[in-house]
Amino acid sequence: MKIVITDPCYLVKDGKIWKRFIDTFWDNNKIPSKAIELIKEYLELPWFSFAETGYGDCNNEIQSKNAKNQIIQSDFCADAGLVCVCPLTPKIENILKDIGNFCYAIVDVSDDVTVHFDCRDLDWTVVDITDNKTGATFNSIKSLGE
Repeated sequence: MKIVITDPCYLVKDGKIWKRFIDTFWDNNKIPSKAIELIKEYLELPWFSFAETGYGDCNNEIQSKNAKNQIIQSDFCADAGLVCVCPLTPKIENILKDIGNFCYAIVDVSDDVTVHFDCRDLDWTVVDITDNKTGATFNSIKSLGE
């Protein structure tokens, strides 16, 4: 299975759905469950995970010490101040055709992954992904020049 790491603003092309997503997240005291359900339904996803970043417009890179060959594309952006992880479905793949490939990372993993967002640093969110079947780990770093 392949997963995508990107800003959800690149995946939600419908402005009304995007507004509902943002309003749902903020109106529920930043509790993401209702916003997640909205996006899962809109994008027809089995799962979707997201978190705030310290700010938007940051360039990121996915790295791995034990599974570099599973990283298909490493760079991604977080323009809207959010970052998400979701499966690369045919619908998501079609959406990604319309955006620059520097805006999203793709990683090849098993169907059993854990996604964690480390938000302790208010200026930076680290995406941590663990493949529970293989033990492979992936995390995001700020790209050089940031």
